[in-house]
Amino acid sequence: MAAALGAASRNIVFGICQWGIGDDLAQWTGKIGNSWRMSNDILNAWSSVYRITNQVVPLAKYSKPGNFNDMDMLMVHSFFSFVVEDADWIGW
Repeated sequence: MAAALGAASRNIVFGICQWGIGDDLAQWTGKIGNSWRMSNDILNAWSSVYRITNQVVPLAKYSKPGNFNDMDMLMVHSFFSFVVEDADWIGW
């Protein structure tokens, strides 16, 4: 799939999603795709924002132009408090 997308005549972003299962994701996914989910789904809770933010910190070294860790969706205008929503934005 990565080779077929690479041969396309236009830019394509190839996102890999397996919900952060595996120990060395960021080491191999950047070779075949542009983004990769590095955690399971975000929940409407501070503990979820905290968990995902802490999971992405050691993986930051694998991000570069064209390759990035996917921290799941931003919970914008959710039921988060203002402080938790700000933390979610800052993490992104």
